[in-house]
Amino acid sequence: MSAIRLVLGSLALLSVAIFIFVPEVIAQEPPSGEPLFVEASVDDDRPYVGQQVAYMFRIYRRSDYSPPAGEMRYEPPSFAGFWNSEVSERREYTETIGSHEHSVVELRTLLFPTVTGQTEIGAARLSGPAGVLESDSVFVDVSPLPTGAPPGFTGAVGRFEIAVEVNPTTIGAGERAQVTVRISGEGNVEALPDPDWPKFQRWRLIAAPSDADSWVSDGKIEGIRVYELALAPQEVGQLTIPAIQYAYFDPELERYVQTATSPVAISVMSEADPSAAQHESAVKVDDREEAGLRPLMEPPSALGQRGIGLTESLTYWAAWVLPALLVAGALVWRRRQTALEVGLAESRRRNALANARDTLSRTAASGADPAVAAADAILAYLSDRLGESLVGLTSEGLERRIRDSGVPDDVAQRVGRAIAEGEAVRFAPEGQEVGSTADHIDRATRLLTDLEEVFEA
Repeated sequence: MSAIRLVLGSLALLSVAIFIFVPEVIAQEPPSGEPLFVEASVDDDRPYVGQQVAYMFRIYRRSDYSPPAGEMRYEPPSFAGFWNSEVSERREYTETIGSHEHSVVELRTLLFPTVTGQTEIGAARLSGPAGVLESDSVFVDVSPLPTGAPPGFTGAVGRFEIAVEVNPTTIGAGERAQVTVRISGEGNVEALPDPDWPKFQRWRLIAAPSDADSWVSDGKIEGIRVYELALAPQEVGQLTIPAIQYAYFDPELERYVQTATSPVAISVMSEADPSAAQHESAVKVDDREEAGLRPLMEPPSALGQRGIGLTESLTYWAAWVLPALLVAGALVWRRRQTALEVGLAESRRRNALANARDTLSRTAASGADPAVAAADAILAYLSDRLGESLVGLTSEGLERRIRDSGVPDDVAQRVGRAIAEGEAVRFAPEGQEVGSTADHIDRATRLLTDLEEVFEA
């Protein structure tokens, strides 16, 4: 753009010439023009330690190319230096590269860096009938958290809220207040550090293990961690459960944030009036005097009223009984937890076949791919039956595992083929023929029946 001349009276102004360069838009070309290729990247290569990072492995297939049929196996890198959430997402879309349209399968793994400095994520591999495809390594430069952390900061990174619930707020001297503390938000909830607990003055704290649950929302891991506390008052009157603070570093705002609950008032009522016994003894002495029965000499004041014997003291028995009750309570709680876990595992084992058949029966109505649904149903059945997660095993590894459980070789091979077919379909070109729904469901149903006969034998 040429210079502009502007005249104001006797003053002439001349602007500086501006040169605008418009670069030619060059479309990305696949490596060596290959019809099938892979690449890996992260959504943030300069995160803070503890901040979520999404690792993305993409499989590109040119729309006019059909790879040979067979199992395609994804081998992720080890993710050393990262806390692996074991949460993966699958996305499918199309992308134009050069003059060709490509179908893209994107596999996302959500990670949290645990070390600072430059960290390498090694190559990922995709192997199948067409050969082995390998991505480049990805480098992530992890920054330490900045200085200036507030008091009570224990290492949480993300965005969180803390809430407390107390029930009841009026208790007796020998009772407990049940306190539920919930920390919820966005971040690595499964590895979330505990709050910097305040001093519960005039209370005795009995804490139970915390429990956490997490999920993915809009590509971010969210969740909640719950703490169950029991507080036993050390005295009667108006007591207070102090505010519980929680500090975290917000990587998007790049600053530390403090949040806290409000203090909660608790009324602790006395179980008995200690002056009642003294009043009763005084009345009895007065009655004797009114009847004209006076002692030869005044008894000592300590004998004028009946004292409370050692074995009649509440404190005496509490000192003996309370520790035993606490130990018994802990044993009962642990037995109940163990029984609950065993009961849930036994329930899943008993219902494994019914649940798998129910999944298969809904396949046609849901529109899910029959081969994938069959593989998932068989895998879920075996996980419930064996009481362990089998997700992530290759078809060969799965065959070895179930052979060790007494499954005959021919049945184990059928399981391996069903899982391999499901994995092959996950990476199959869109619209490729993979067999009828009825055929996959029928074969999966027969295989489940044979497996059930083996386990029940």
